[in-house]
This record gives sequence, structure tokens and C-alpha cells, in this order.
Amino acid sequence: MRIGKYMSEDSRRIVREVMPLAGAVLDMRQGRYTAQALSKLPTLSKGQSCDLKIDTGSCRVWLSRCSTLDGMPFDNMVTVEMFLPGDEKWRTLDTYEGGVIE
Repeated sequence: MRIGKYMSEDSRRIVREVMPLAGAVLDMRQGRYTAQALSKLPTLSKGQSCDLKIDTGSCRVWLSRCSTLDGMPFDNMVTVEMFLPGDEKWRTLDTYEGGVIE
């Protein structure tokens, strides 16, 4: 399984063990959430620059409302986070360009 190439080995291990679904989402061969697909989902919550589209309680997927013109690294940026009970923190697993929204 290939998970985000910039993730640490420890983060990759945690994803595989704790959140197999998140691991599958990040697997390049199985694809990722696209901005087009996420834009069709209802917004669960609004952050400062992103809309929360998926929240399972231990995994969150955010879709950015900003673009590179606003200073973001990608247009239609997608961020996948996971909650680690031991740390009591949300950790970013992957951030990537979500593609075009038509």
C-alpha cells in the first residue's frame, strides 16, 4: 500500500493499523477523494478556509474554499485528518490538490 509520499513512516503505520479506510483513501492505486466528489456532499461544518465534508469521529476530510491566488499550496485542496486518542489531537495525514470542480 502506498500512502502519501511525504508522510513519515510512523504516520503510515498508524494509518494502516488504526484506520484502514483512511489508508485506502490515501492509497494512490485506489484513488483519493476528489474536489468534484466532495463538493457534492453537504457541508457539515465551516472552518476559516475549508468546509468539513466527511467526519467519522476519527477521520475528517476537508475541502478548501481558497485557491493558490489566496496563498494556498493547491487549488481545491483536500485535507485528510485522523484523531489519535493517545495524543488527543487531530493529525493531518495527507494534503493534496483535489482537481477541478465543474
